[in-house]
Amino acid sequence: MKILKILSLNFIFLVLVFILFDWIFYACHAYKVMENPGWFNSDRIENDLPFDKNKRPVVLMGCSYVFGAGVDYNQTISYKMQERTGRKVYNFGQIASGVQHCLFFLQEHRFFKEHKNLDPDYVIYLFIDDHMRRMYVNFFDEDTGLKYLRYEKKNDSLVRKNMHIVPLDYLRVTLLYKKINNFFIKNKSADENFEFLKMHLVEIKNEINQKYKDTEFVVIVYPSDFDRCFEKSAQGYSDKWQSLESQGIHVIDLSKENFEFKDEYIASDGLHPSGKAWDKLLPVIIKDLNL
Repeated sequence: MKILKILSLNFIFLVLVFILFDWIFYACHAYKVMENPGWFNSDRIENDLPFDKNKRPVVLMGCSYVFGAGVDYNQTISYKMQERTGRKVYNFGQIASGVQHCLFFLQEHRFFKEHKNLDPDYVIYLFIDDHMRRMYVNFFDEDTGLKYLRYEKKNDSLVRKNMHIVPLDYLRVTLLYKKINNFFIKNKSADENFEFLKMHLVEIKNEINQKYKDTEFVVIVYPSDFDRCFEKSAQGYSDKWQSLESQGIHVIDLSKENFEFKDEYIASDGLHPSGKAWDKLLPVIIKDLNL
């Protein structure tokens, strides 16, 4: 018994030491990223396809669905959109990100600071169900240093949460990540969740308007496939999307397109859209925006 007690104490000690050093590493890395937010998947921001210089470009933002996880670059939404429309299309999809990261990129990323004359016709954000959950506590890619980026509501406005989290916060979001997310999303009404999302989207629109005079912000709602992908965290919002139009945000709700989740529309990883999915859905987007 004495030996077991000693082993148990040693094990607990080692776990605590690991957590402490992991947190210190994260805090240092997060500081570096916040001081120099120029990182990104630069190999997918642009492609080598020809484009019409007389047409204004398009900026796509979102998570791995935009980035193109599970598919080659020539099967991504950005590549296919540029191929079909002749417009320059920038891919700002980031794996595991959410709406808060789109806002952060527009505020801080070096690309937007260096391309003040970009003047895109559209900035398009692709929403998927899981973004509703990620707004509260998001488990992001380790390499980016934005693992715990989120905004909080204060006095009817959004305030960026301090990235330099304390150890207890670290434990909470690391060890209890999914439970915490599910608690937040299930213990708030659909109205509360959607209003919080709307605050992010309106802030993104305001950021776009500050940077570009005549750029339209568009939200594309990707069809839901709860059985294959995510928990039913975003149900109950289908009737709320059009309320964004009164805020000057154009919405294209692809969930109304009778899109069937056939195997051919799913990438090789079993989760993300395949090139054929975009072949099916892109004509709707192109027609709606007159691209």
